[in-house]
Amino acid sequence: MGSAALTVLCGYPNLWFGAHFVASQGDSPTRVIQGILTGIGFLGAGVIVKEGSQISGLTTAASIWVVAAIGIMVGLGLYLAAISLAFLSAAFTMWGSKIEVRLPSQPALMVKIRFEPHSQTTESDLKQFFKTYGYFIARNTISIVGQDQGADWNFVVVGQNKRSCATIPTLSGHLENLAGVKRYQMSYARN
Repeated sequence: MGSAALTVLCGYPNLWFGAHFVASQGDSPTRVIQGILTGIGFLGAGVIVKEGSQISGLTTAASIWVVAAIGIMVGLGLYLAAISLAFLSAAFTMWGSKIEVRLPSQPALMVKIRFEPHSQTTESDLKQFFKTYGYFIARNTISIVGQDQGADWNFVVVGQNKRSCATIPTLSGHLENLAGVKRYQMSYARN
């Protein structure tokens, strides 16, 4: 409603207080629309939360931005386009996740492993281990921190496809038997 009101308001500068000054400035209504979208983008960024490897609030942020666009369209008198966008947005919000589940995807896991101080396990060993269970180590994701208690390896593994990958409990049972592993942590990485 606010977006619609501001857009309608910018269409009638001759009715504003001090209209003779405003009219002489030659401001474009598109500047008001730009301001609305910038402000709404800022509000949307406030609902996006990153917690570890999990990011939430993206759909909410996008919905806030779309609602502002619908308001601008109503303010400009583009009623059919606004109604169409409202129905399309509602449909994707309600049924988009059901469609997404059926699309081909590759599950990803965040993996943290602490090795014993003198472990001889190499990157090739880890690649072979995860390949056995349907995963590959994503390029440029390995970070290693050496400590007195051993080296901490952090990386992301990506499944070949969601049907052929081992689950975290299955991987956990086998990872315990990998030579030199002192401690590990795995969690699904949402993308």
